[in-house]
Amino acid sequence: VNFPLYIKTTAGANVRAGTYTDSINLIWNYHICGLGVLGLCVWWNGVDKPSTVSVSVTITKDCLIGTAPNVNFGSMALVGQFNPVNQSITLTCTKTEGYNTYFTNGNNPVTGWRRMKSGTSNFMQYQIYLPNTTTVWDSTNKQSGTGTGLAQSIPYKAAVNATQTEVAVGSYQDTLS
Repeated sequence: VNFPLYIKTTAGANVRAGTYTDSINLIWNYHICGLGVLGLCVWWNGVDKPSTVSVSVTITKDCLIGTAPNVNFGSMALVGQFNPVNQSITLTCTKTEGYNTYFTNGNNPVTGWRRMKSGTSNFMQYQIYLPNTTTVWDSTNKQSGTGTGLAQSIPYKAAVNATQTEVAVGSYQDTLS
């Protein structure tokens, strides 16, 4: 006879990466009527049978990006009028595991700047900075931290280059990852 045994972890458990094992000791107890008289059991035969079930779970090292909102600088007439945008991405990494995050340079980089594009040949320079600094957040200057197993908010600032040559009217876009 097979009996299903269901095991689940505690909801919200927050543990380090690794393999966790345990053993569950079970006792199978059954009684069978050994002697029946007039529809009644007058003697029971039974046994207690011990058994052990081994349980194992492996937690892997990983990070997941929860939110990464689009940056919207809004609409202005001159490049020097755009205000910086301060916002955050949300990252969840395995408890106690180190991480390094960065933004790519986008689709249209030029030395020292990321660029949004409008049409086929119009560009507007911008940059993404590490929190509370003027350090560019890129593959050279990564944001490092240690995972908590919970969602962590990582702030950044995005800013248009206010000293660049004025750009043509248009809708400018870029894609980062």
